[in-house]
Amino acid sequence: MKIYLDPGHNYSGFDTGAAANGLKEQEITFLIAEKIKDRLAAAGAEVKMSRSQMTDNLGVRSVASSLSARSDGANRWGADLFVSIHCNAGGGTGSETYAYAGGITAGYRLAENIQTALNEINGLPGRGVKINPALAVLKNTKMPAALVETAFIDHAADAALLKSENGRERIAQAISEGICRYAGLPCQKEEFTVTQYEELKTEITALRQSLESVKETLDSLKYPALWNYIDQNLPVWAAPTVEKLTSRGLLQGDENGLGLSEEMLRILVICDRSGVFD
Repeated sequence: MKIYLDPGHNYSGFDTGAAANGLKEQEITFLIAEKIKDRLAAAGAEVKMSRSQMTDNLGVRSVASSLSARSDGANRWGADLFVSIHCNAGGGTGSETYAYAGGITAGYRLAENIQTALNEINGLPGRGVKINPALAVLKNTKMPAALVETAFIDHAADAALLKSENGRERIAQAISEGICRYAGLPCQKEEFTVTQYEELKTEITALRQSLESVKETLDSLKYPALWNYIDQNLPVWAAPTVEKLTSRGLLQGDENGLGLSEEMLRILVICDRSGVFD
């Protein structure tokens, strides 16, 4: 199975794509495509990318020549599938996938599988599969083809997903799974990335600290500090009052001692300083 991945747009010059929220479409599409390539290769596919490096430019004369270079490259290579990766723009939110025609066409089924996986995994609204026979990379490729608009680069929540390593990993996972389902390739079971592992470890540490804090609070409520004897452990501010009351026989304990809590000490000291025991 030969799969041709197209990270949409060029790094510079003509056809550089959308930009918003500190992101450039041509950079994001390449980062996602690289992850998809690794996943598909692990599933046994032969994978080629239209831009093999981030800084590559195709058909630099015009946007039309850039688009032609992508479909021509896939056709010359004899690809079995073609998938173009993009970021959307224009004020919406969510992901959508395009096919050249609808119904039972192979391209539509490819797009449908990808969109279903995106709906399951990336956490953004699913905008469905759309038909657009005018898209050059769908019209001019000779194999089943789909174009994926991963998320809106000009929407805050979508951009946050595109900006994060974990977010791009989820998008790549979804697109890869959709391709594998269509092509009958074994989907790779998702494992933690290094970034996801570190995030989880941080969350677990924070949760453990919170639990320890709660435990300490509960212990203090269940087992409040008690002072049973007049010794160096008795708070300095309470010692004179306790000594006065015990010497006068006004304060007596039991076989376990005085059993004074901090709240009781404070009440006794306040009363003493108010002259109640004089």
